[in-house]
Amino acid sequence: MRTSRSHRRATVFVELLVIIAIIGMLIAILIPMFLSARQRSTRFKCQNNLREIGSAMFSYANSNHGRFPSTRPSVDPIRKPDLSNSGYAATQPFAADGPGPNNIPAAMFLLIRSEEVPSFRFVCPASLGQPDQFAGKSPAERSNFSDVKLNLTYGMHNPYASDSTLKAGFAWGPQWLKPNFPLLADMGPAQAAKFSLQSPNSSNHDGEGQNVLYADGSVEFKLTPLAGVDQDNIYRTRNNGILDSPQDPSDSILLPVQQ
Repeated sequence: MRTSRSHRRATVFVELLVIIAIIGMLIAILIPMFLSARQRSTRFKCQNNLREIGSAMFSYANSNHGRFPSTRPSVDPIRKPDLSNSGYAATQPFAADGPGPNNIPAAMFLLIRSEEVPSFRFVCPASLGQPDQFAGKSPAERSNFSDVKLNLTYGMHNPYASDSTLKAGFAWGPQWLKPNFPLLADMGPAQAAKFSLQSPNSSNHDGEGQNVLYADGSVEFKLTPLAGVDQDNIYRTRNNGILDSPQDPSDSILLPVQQ
């Protein structure tokens, strides 16, 4: 009798081990599938954000003499970009007390201010960003993001070209840019190298790549930051600059970058 009971206990124990092993195998199979599905979902949502911002940019251009959004440029022949939230509490984005000259975030904020697109579209769902709440005010009473690091996780092409680039034919609008010119993308790293295929990607998608919006309205997920007209680094200028203006009409430089 004892032998029979011991045998049954041993059998039950073995069966439990088999069940646990099967459950472990299923978990090992399902977790990567779940993570992969989650990554695809966030990439899709990010792409949709960029498409909506792109659509807002075209709508803005239609109402503003064919030009994409930008605020005040500096009068200097070489225009260094401003990546801060300067002038965020100003009521007039183009006034002297508004955002500083060559401000990149303020250019994007014009789309929110004009109600072309809501603030949550500027936050990649795969990032740690949060939509701007405008300190409880209307976006029409603001001229920049409250917190650039928190409220903005995409980078836009720097529209404040230096005089030499403008003379070479650069213009910031849909009718002047080539279809594969990058307009926006997941915010890039400040450490991005120029040519290497091992260049750092945006951290928005765990460093696996970045979604890029082009001037023709299309969006694609790129495994490296090499994209655009000349397939060069979208987070650097052609002369390897980070905080710089484009060097020629085909040179893309998306700002701000993650610090």
